Amino acid sequence: MESHVNEGVSRRKIVTFVLLAIIGSAIIAALLPSLHVPETEEFLIIHKVFSKKVCKENIIEIVLEGKVLHEALEKGSIDVSELCKFVSLNDPVVKQKQTIAAVIFYVSILAAITFWERRVAAVFLGFVALILTGVLPFRMALESMELGLILFLISMMIVVGYLKESGFLRFITVKVVALAGGSPTRFLFILMLLSFVLAALVDEVSSIVYVTLLVLETAELLGLNPIPWLIVAVFATNLGSAATMIGNPIGIYIGLFFEKGFTDFLRYASPAAFTALLVAYPISLRYLERRGEIGKMKRALGKRIELDPWAEVKNKTDFYLSAVLFVLTILGIALHTELAVLVQIILTALYGENAKHMMYVTPHDMLVIVPVISAAIVIARTGFSARKLVEERVEWWALLFFMFLFAEAATLSYTGVTDVLAYLILAAVGGEMNVWTGLNANLLVLVVTAVASGFVDNMPIIVALSPVAKTLMSIELPGGEMLPWSLLFGGTMGGNLTIIGSTANIVAIGIAEKRGFRISFQEWIKIGAIVVAATLVVAYIWLALHVIEVIV
Repeated sequence: MESHVNEGVSRRKIVTFVLLAIIGSAIIAALLPSLHVPETEEFLIIHKVFSKKVCKENIIEIVLEGKVLHEALEKGSIDVSELCKFVSLNDPVVKQKQTIAAVIFYVSILAAITFWERRVAAVFLGFVALILTGVLPFRMALESMELGLILFLISMMIVVGYLKESGFLRFITVKVVALAGGSPTRFLFILMLLSFVLAALVDEVSSIVYVTLLVLETAELLGLNPIPWLIVAVFATNLGSAATMIGNPIGIYIGLFFEKGFTDFLRYASPAAFTALLVAYPISLRYLERRGEIGKMKRALGKRIELDPWAEVKNKTDFYLSAVLFVLTILGIALHTELAVLVQIILTALYGENAKHMMYVTPHDMLVIVPVISAAIVIARTGFSARKLVEERVEWWALLFFMFLFAEAATLSYTGVTDVLAYLILAAVGGEMNVWTGLNANLLVLVVTAVASGFVDNMPIIVALSPVAKTLMSIELPGGEMLPWSLLFGGTMGGNLTIIGSTANIVAIGIAEKRGFRISFQEWIKIGAIVVAATLVVAYIWLALHVIEVIV
């Protein structure tokens, strides 16, 4: 019986996917070629940004394959720098490639969302389709996989895995919760603060695993329903993942894509994220009070919560080493710019002035190098168990998905699809280069990203919209420098909207379901929508203040 039900669900999924793929592709094929970016003085800069991009990447011959241009190149009558003058977002060949790239990207992402358990196959096939259609050259595809980001994630996953294995994360969690004493309201604040800080300093997935287990264990001791407490813990986790560069994969991507450092996140993201947490706390408290959970906890306070912080510590040497290594890794990431300068000074001392021409370590190189060094120490320390640590703690499935997703999304930038979207955003918010246009652009990006992230995995959305934001920044839109933070806040805070809004949500609910606890989509979105709306208001006020500050 169950096999017939699953077969019916699969058939419905396939039919739904095919219909949406056909309808969506038809809409893209009909609308995109007709979207012409005016070559007036007002929007000419968008064409210049596109021209500069394809010339800089040395892909001008790939983007424009018109017969006249090819013949001109073969005869040597025109060089590449002159050819750049011919580039227009409205060129028929460019429009054709934009349409092909957009359709393949749309169908690939739709397949990944519809058949989530087979999402890697979806992006693999999309990647191959882009290459076989001549839209994405193989060399460019490999260069677009963001291997620096992938290496960063692999290294941090190894370090965090070591923190888990050593019992350090469990120790910290139990010690912090003990500070709550016997007050339910204090326990709620400590729980949300702990979830926020762990997500910011480790990552949302690793932190929510321990916070979920803590909530389940506490609820069992006091005879409480863990689901409401778990929901508010997830809210805080998603907010905390916006506070630092390493809290969420999209934070790492935004940092590397827009060349933002750890200190930039501390300046522009952390204050807004923490303020959003303070706003989410009373909402969460009211939610728990209305469900009677605060009263239940008060009545159960006669039971003493006894959690052993040393329960998972098997080797104290590993425990202390993991603690020191974690602190040094965070400091290294935070001070990556200063470390890059120090390395360059050392190289100059060793090789003389020629070192500046022979080798140069950039701050973003150092951002990746620091966690790689830490991961190497972990692997050397764990010895024979290192292979198991790397195989089990590194999310290889997710990393493969990210790599091919990045390559697909890069095609949207190279073919000019993202530049057309930038024009649409600019036209939608007024088109004039003034502060109001900048404020409206940030608001539009924030809201669109948040709503979309509530229903779809946030990484494809961020990857697709980041080049759009970069185009708007390139044309020097007032307030454009805040668009990366609009993407970050929308992608992380929007994850609180639904039960599938973020990886942390899915992981927490998955663990709870294994214990026999379930939550409906409707129950989550009722409180999630309120939290998202309130925290987005905080985020936009923060963004608006910075936009006005920069312009003034």
